[in-house]
Amino acid sequence: MKKNYQIVSKFLVVALIFSIPSVLFAQNANRDEGSDKLVYQWYLNLNGGITQSFCDIQSGSFHLDQLQGDAISPSFGLRLGKHISPVFGIYGQYMTGKLKGFNDDRDLNFETDLWADGMLGGTVSLINLFWGYKPRLVNFYLTGGIGLVNFTPKTYKKSTGVLMYDLINSSQGQTTR
Repeated sequence: MKKNYQIVSKFLVVALIFSIPSVLFAQNANRDEGSDKLVYQWYLNLNGGITQSFCDIQSGSFHLDQLQGDAISPSFGLRLGKHISPVFGIYGQYMTGKLKGFNDDRDLNFETDLWADGMLGGTVSLINLFWGYKPRLVNFYLTGGIGLVNFTPKTYKKSTGVLMYDLINSSQGQTTR
C-alpha cells in the first residue's frame, strides 16, 4: 500500500515540475506586446490521469484505502473553452475512462466504462471580479456547470469471476442473458 502512495506522489511531483514553466508564462501568452489587455481566445486542454471510485461496494472507510492497482484506471479528457472577458469564461469538457473497485470482505469487485462523461460550464475569476484585471502570477477561479455521466457497472464475485446478475438470476431459476 505504501508503495502505491509513493508512486502516485512521485508522479504528482514530476507533473507539477513540468507544469510550472507553462503556468508562469500563461498570462503573457494571450496579451499583445506592450499592453496589459488580455486577448480573449479559445483554448484547448488535453488531460489524463487516474480514476478512482469510492462507493458502497468497496472496503475501508477512507477514500485512499482503494488507491491500489486493482482499483485505479487511466482516464483521458478534452476541454475546449473561451475567455469571454477578464472575469467570465465558458467551456465544455469530455472524459473517458474506467471505474474499478473491490471488497475483499464481501468477495466482490466491479468495473464500468465511463464512455460519456460530458460537462458544459462557466468560470468566474474571483480576483479579477473584485480587484479588476491586471497580469497576476496567481488567480483563483470559481467553476460550475451541468454535466452528464453515462455508464453501466458490472459486479462480479471476486473468487469465481461470475457476473452477479447471472448468479442471482440462476439462483432464482430465471434464464440469464
